[in-house]
Amino acid sequence: MSRRTLATAIAGAAVVALTIALFVVPVPYAILSPGPVCNTLGAPTAPCPSVLNAASLITVSPASKDHPSTAKLGATTVSVRTGEPSIAEALGAWFSDGKAVVPREVIVPPGQSQQQVSEQGAAEMRGAQDSAVVAAEAALGLNHVVIASVTGGSAAQGVLAVGDRITALDGTAVTSADQLQALSLRNTDPAKQFRIDIVRDGSSKQVVLQRKPDPKTGTLIFGIGLKDVAAGVQVKVTLDPNAVGGPSAGLMLALGVYDRLTPGELAGSAIVAGTGTIDGAGVVGPIGGIQQKMYAARHDFHATVFLAPAGDCSDAKGAIPHGLQVVKVSTFSDALHALAAVKAGQPAGLPHC
Repeated sequence: MSRRTLATAIAGAAVVALTIALFVVPVPYAILSPGPVCNTLGAPTAPCPSVLNAASLITVSPASKDHPSTAKLGATTVSVRTGEPSIAEALGAWFSDGKAVVPREVIVPPGQSQQQVSEQGAAEMRGAQDSAVVAAEAALGLNHVVIASVTGGSAAQGVLAVGDRITALDGTAVTSADQLQALSLRNTDPAKQFRIDIVRDGSSKQVVLQRKPDPKTGTLIFGIGLKDVAAGVQVKVTLDPNAVGGPSAGLMLALGVYDRLTPGELAGSAIVAGTGTIDGAGVVGPIGGIQQKMYAARHDFHATVFLAPAGDCSDAKGAIPHGLQVVKVSTFSDALHALAAVKAGQPAGLPHC
């Protein structure tokens, strides 16, 4: 065999080996892809199933309080492949529109299993559903903040009682437990005297309360446990948290709940999608995978407007699909204002990413 033939054979074998390696050798990365978009006002169908035998992802009772809608408000998701892809698969995803490749530990932190991550995501989705209902009902003035417990030896003992409904703190109307906590934490003065308006046994009264340090943490607290109670309406979000996990659907679920509790459609005939966490006070928080979510919103859900947390605008820039207006929001009130402008055909004046 000549040297040239031998060199050619070696080179050919190397190419074959490299080709095999590209498709066989795994790499420690995860691939993020555009996930399904769940219409919060739609029926629970795969891949957005319900945990109940319900006709829609949001149920409202009594029927007199329900306002079924044919509008489209899409909660976007990200599909994550955590099983180690081959080099070729990772490269393909890297150069593919709408996909991203990240180190696997970003998705599955060291010391955690995939099952633990999935369970955490399900728990976060259940919390997001609860917060979505609270935020929407609070915006409509339907929430009552009720004292569920009073700690013995605390500042509240003998002053507040289980069953008291708190209506205001220092003159600010209180519509959720999260809001009340946020208001109290703003003032760090241990000598601060708070004026608390309550309703007890049908009568309104005002009490003055000064916090005491928590014996365990030293944090200034009133010493009460709170719960949000909806007045005259029962709302359930039935999206299966084991199918769609994480907290990022909170904003769109809250808008879906609000739409179902009010006549008409929030955004009219416009197709709107979005993402963002939400708490009971209506604060919208940043999320991950916004580029994949925008891609799914435009190409799969055919949305023309996308609501994005203000904190994610830097990640959104440069990746916004053609034909999609990305509106930044920081609160539930911002989102409601944005949808009103969209319905009126005036989205151009909204703050965009």
